[in-house]
Amino acid sequence: MEKRAEELLKDARQHLLKARLLIKEKPIEEYIKLLVFSFYVYYRSSDKLIPKERREFKELFDTALNLVNLDQRVKHVMPAPLIYDVGNELGVINRLKTIPGMLNETDNSHKAVAASEAIKAKDEKLSKALNMMQKSRFDGALNQLNELSCQFPDDYPLHKAMSWKLFEVKHIECITFLEKTVKLNPEDAESFGALGQVLRKVKKFDEAIQAHLRSVELDPLNVTYLFNLARTYIDNRQWNPAREILQKILELDPEMVPAQQALKFVSSSLRGA
Repeated sequence: MEKRAEELLKDARQHLLKARLLIKEKPIEEYIKLLVFSFYVYYRSSDKLIPKERREFKELFDTALNLVNLDQRVKHVMPAPLIYDVGNELGVINRLKTIPGMLNETDNSHKAVAASEAIKAKDEKLSKALNMMQKSRFDGALNQLNELSCQFPDDYPLHKAMSWKLFEVKHIECITFLEKTVKLNPEDAESFGALGQVLRKVKKFDEAIQAHLRSVELDPLNVTYLFNLARTYIDNRQWNPAREILQKILELDPEMVPAQQALKFVSSSLRGA
């Protein structure tokens, strides 16, 4: 038992001797844990020390606590400095133990404020971009939208909102934003469908077909998605796949006139091929 106490005191002393280095290398929360350990070991085993050793520990504790007092985050949550009086080890330990919790609470509060401010700034920038779009100031609007995309690269609802606004005004850049949207959410059948429509219009038929196939895979009974896929096959002169899709549409919705007309056109094209 005596040997164990001596070993613990040795460890505590080493921590205190390296205090200046430790507080630079470790988060303040980790440093405080080591300091609590050192105070507790001293509290339990200081009677094993000679007066000279106890005086050394007092000096080391004063230095170690002063380093805590100088930390800006600690100053914010604990304006009154930590002071060590011999015999009051438990009092110091209790104060030290409260610091990490207060730091965490303050950090969370700051994060919440920062998140709120970021959301406000995001909404303002998006509104500004949409306002520019309404006035046909597309270059300025795109600058705003691209900045938002870079600022919030993982924000799926934002990217969907931006891509659909561009899609509504038939701006070619909606392709870029729709591609980002479906990358963020590969289950978004609606955006895959929109992406396929735009790619078809710019005659990127293979890419359009892949986008439409994904929308149909996600929503197999959606006749709009199926019809857009059939139209892309037709534009790409792929008559047989187009006929299969149109027949499936008419099984689901026999009264769908555009599908009826398209099937007649495809059947005629196949006879003439």
